[in-house]
Amino acid sequence: MLDDSADERRDPPRVVEVWECNQDAIRVFQLCPIGGIGGGMGGVLWQGIGPEAIRAGVALLRIPRRDWPELAEDVGYMGRCVAAERNKQAAARKAK
Repeated sequence: MLDDSADERRDPPRVVEVWECNQDAIRVFQLCPIGGIGGGMGGVLWQGIGPEAIRAGVALLRIPRRDWPELAEDVGYMGRCVAAERNKQAAARKAK
């Protein structure tokens, strides 16, 4: 989930077109939580999406098994991007 505590400082949501070949990866990504460690006074270190979450997502959506490796790569990449952005935003807040 996104941290909604700073909604007033965020840019408005944008609609992004997704190529048809990426639709399944997006659907799996939307089912997967972004994992993190910590949560104490130091905050959370976001790590991305674990393989167990990706496997659960492709199984829930009944994606053909032959497509799993490529989807797992795509979803893992998206999770790492989200984690990196969340960590960058947390570092910026901490630096203030």
